[in-house]
Amino acid sequence: MDDNQAKRGLDDNVVMDGAKKKSKTGSQVLIRCLVPNKVVGGLIGKGGENIQNLRSACPDATIKVKETPECPHAEERVVHVECEVSDIYAIFSQLIPQIFDGLTKQGYDNVKEPEVCVLFSGVTMGSIIGKGGKVISALRTNSGAFMKAFPNKLQNSDERVLLLKGDVDKIIECLTQIYDTVEMDGGPYRQYNPVDGVNIPRDPGTGGYQDSVDSFDSGLRRSNNRTQKATGGFAPPPPFRKPGPDFYSAPFQSRGQSQSPYGYNHHGAPQYDFPQTTAPPTAFPTQDGSFGGGADDGQGV
Repeated sequence: MDDNQAKRGLDDNVVMDGAKKKSKTGSQVLIRCLVPNKVVGGLIGKGGENIQNLRSACPDATIKVKETPECPHAEERVVHVECEVSDIYAIFSQLIPQIFDGLTKQGYDNVKEPEVCVLFSGVTMGSIIGKGGKVISALRTNSGAFMKAFPNKLQNSDERVLLLKGDVDKIIECLTQIYDTVEMDGGPYRQYNPVDGVNIPRDPGTGGYQDSVDSFDSGLRRSNNRTQKATGGFAPPPPFRKPGPDFYSAPFQSRGQSQSPYGYNHHGAPQYDFPQTTAPPTAFPTQDGSFGGGADDGQGV
């Protein structure tokens, strides 16, 4: 990474090499995590304390939170980690609890256990899933973590979301196995830029933390402002109201068969015949459409 890249942090949606990178002490891997914008403050900490602690734990690692100055209202941010596989535990044993704490404080009430959304290129995600889902099934069994690979790519990118949930140690074990055994995408691909999440609609089945879209992984992402189920269904209809006893006891009579003077409403239009449960009105419409019981002065009101 050159000086210009270091100064501006992450590149703006540029292509990246997803393969392991050589470092002074070994090979580093790139881990990109998607988090809600509202939890970033807790990850950084007061005066940058939390992120400095992460960097101190692994001096050779690069840990950044991508800024979006061109779109301060972006709903998501990307946490960028470049580290050796052996450093994954030291970093994510602090990072995952901080993400979970932020989700809980920001009203993600349905998030009941720690989770992290990791971004992978479509090619790498295919390797993680494996033929017939054999690789992801083995990763679930060996690590004990919940894994969900979302099928659709994030807006204007080649990246997909892999959701990991469960105990922190199980999530870290799953991450370690992925980066230690799965072949990463060695070709260039488009990274997700959270600014595109604001400007381009997100399809269901993509994952992430965008409030304007349901992600069908575990129901409502935010219980305080989301009302539609993530599966696309709505709340059930109100219970059926049973009609009163007069509805069944009265003989059926069609509209055309009505001989009652009450077969017309007060506008002169025909209406359905229902059993009379109240006394008839004192005035009713005549055949010419006027009302009985009084003379029409023709003046109006």
